[in-house]
Amino acid sequence: MEAEEKIIMDGVSFYYGRQQVLENLTETFREHTVTAITGPSGQGKSTLLGLFNGLWHAMPGTRCTGDIRIRLADKWVSPLREDIPLPLLRRKVAMIFQEPNPLPMSIAKNIAFPLRLAGARDEKAISPKVAGALKRAFLWEEVKDRLKESALALSGGQKQRLCIARA
Repeated sequence: MEAEEKIIMDGVSFYYGRQQVLENLTETFREHTVTAITGPSGQGKSTLLGLFNGLWHAMPGTRCTGDIRIRLADKWVSPLREDIPLPLLRRKVAMIFQEPNPLPMSIAKNIAFPLRLAGARDEKAISPKVAGALKRAFLWEEVKDRLKESALALSGGQKQRLCIARA
């Protein structure tokens, strides 16, 4: 089975003020595949990824040209045209950066935090979702007996997986 297109970039250029960081990028990313974006520090990798969930909208003096289309639930949306509200887009397109940032709370509360933001209150419904997210991020076996401990005490790799589970 061939993976379907998930993200399509067409002629994307990005500017911080007058400085052009990305120039005329055209690429297709397929779902259920792994894509590596590599290059020297300061060459626009994080900027490129930030375009997918609209992080750049909050930065004064930035400008993006071209088009990006992301398929969400069989509907194509563009973070550049803002045809999806940014909070909804960010619920669907998460960012995990090289330096993970766990919240200063327990491991379990880190994972439950976005669920609570979305209105979840029933602990009986939240607990299995926390466990499921930790299992999918391959962290459950390492932390299942430490869920009430601070997430800040985790190792670097564990913090990254925690942030992936939270996303």
